[in-house]
Amino acid sequence: MKLPDFIRINVSLASHSTLGVGGPADYFAVINNDQTVSKQPYGVEAKFIQAYEFARDNKLEVFILGQGSNMLFSDKGFRGLILKINADDIWFTDADNEKELWADAGAPIAKLVDFAKINGLSGFEFLAGLPGTVGGAVYGNAGCYDGEFWDVVEEVMFFDGEYINVNKKDPSMFSYRQSIFKDNPNRIILGAKLIQVPGNKEEIYKKTAGIFNKRLASQPKARSAGCIFKNPTLSNRLRISAGMLIDKTNCLKGLSIGGAMISHEHGNFFINRGNARAKDFMELIAIAKGRVLKKFAIELKEEIIRVGEF
Repeated sequence: MKLPDFIRINVSLASHSTLGVGGPADYFAVINNDQTVSKQPYGVEAKFIQAYEFARDNKLEVFILGQGSNMLFSDKGFRGLILKINADDIWFTDADNEKELWADAGAPIAKLVDFAKINGLSGFEFLAGLPGTVGGAVYGNAGCYDGEFWDVVEEVMFFDGEYINVNKKDPSMFSYRQSIFKDNPNRIILGAKLIQVPGNKEEIYKKTAGIFNKRLASQPKARSAGCIFKNPTLSNRLRISAGMLIDKTNCLKGLSIGGAMISHEHGNFFINRGNARAKDFMELIAIAKGRVLKKFAIELKEEIIRVGEF
């Protein structure tokens, strides 16, 4: 299949990552609102299909990109097609005389939080200040402050290479920072139907602002990918903060390699001071893992997603 004119070649991934690192992608395409899912009936539009078929015909690996948070692109780049999903609508639709709430995979979490506030919907407050998109949050079951994204999900719509599927939420589909979509990368998340819990607008605004300000005060302002490590689960099934473990080593905060540094504000945030490479972050990750393991006999597991060749 001939290269479609909207697919670009040798695109730097550093500018598409909140961390600001990464080499070039062989192929890169942006899919906008009118190029993914038709609202009624649901269906995949032409450019999305073209891009997917180009990758399939040329035996290219496909990686779906949202806002580029929570991931580490390789310095060598990506030997395949990056599909950046910019479709970002959030809407109500009537189905069987019942109002449903849907969000495109590319809808920013910040936009969803604002939508919930304006419409008096409770349950989304814990997401305030969280980076990323709805698709990324479904994929990685994003969360904080005792909340997880799958708490607000009712159904997920995805493309499996041939058909549009809509699956109702089931406990087997997700766990802590995990979902079936991580285990099945050929399933491309297109959107999600979200749970509606009406609440008091004043209380929703107040709670959202409180969580946003708490997150703002505890996290660095410099470029980062969000949390590097998952919070470990102990033998009694309680989770302990990975950031706290790093703090208690007493020697990791402020540690830097090249342009990468472990944040002074939050031990689980690694920041780019301006000229970092993926290699620098990988070395810091290895050091942090090693020192926490040595001091606490706890193995840290990465929450950040590696993309490309390492």
